[in-house]
Amino acid sequence: MRSESNRSAGSVAATGFAGLSLVQAQLDVADVFPFAPGKGWYAFNRQGKSIYFLERLFRMLSSPDTELRRHPNACLGDVIRWMSPQNAEALGVPHGVAAFEILNTDLFEAEVYPQFKSGSFRKTAKHWCILSPQPVNATVQKLSVKCMYVPFQRALESGVMEQVDCDAVFRPVNQAWSTEELERYIQTCIRPLEERIRNAALHSSSATRERPTTVHAREFYPPEKRARTGFPGHRGQAPTFMHANSCYM
Repeated sequence: MRSESNRSAGSVAATGFAGLSLVQAQLDVADVFPFAPGKGWYAFNRQGKSIYFLERLFRMLSSPDTELRRHPNACLGDVIRWMSPQNAEALGVPHGVAAFEILNTDLFEAEVYPQFKSGSFRKTAKHWCILSPQPVNATVQKLSVKCMYVPFQRALESGVMEQVDCDAVFRPVNQAWSTEELERYIQTCIRPLEERIRNAALHSSSATRERPTTVHAREFYPPEKRARTGFPGHRGQAPTFMHANSCYM
């Protein structure tokens, strides 16, 4: 049977700390939770594994009094927080849905979510079904850091309504909860929500995926280029073909 230190060493190597001394590696693994330099808050769990986006946000929102590491005069709640139900509904959030906001985008990128301004945050939020209230007759869904939420359901491009957070589990919890109670809620409510969203995305992708279209390769070249290069098919030769999603396009 492997000792506890050997098991720790194995997990360290698996998360990219191979080559470090055992003691230093163990310290580094412990240091990635809750804050990991270069990655921000709650990017990894206590075992050094990546945390999914919704759980990461939920942990931030559930730790408002936690002081920032590089800006000790500020807390997580000064950067990202839950909105009051009244303010959220006034902006157009459905009744009963909890919304949140990013108060300081500079601090958010500087320490909490370093990839924020690269567009990573908005792209990932869309993947996890996070929405913002939209103006009437809006044709493009835009995410606003001033108000975001996980909806009960959302409309797909086909017009079908898809269930998302139908039980409204992505919401504020009791700040008096112990660490064990918070972890239990994440395990029994937040992670199943993430799993449903992931499964729905996989199902939607497989259901709407089209077969590659077979087209003639000559169609990708104008007549003058075909004549200049002697491309197959321009002098009575049998035309070749390519898939429309070919890497040679």
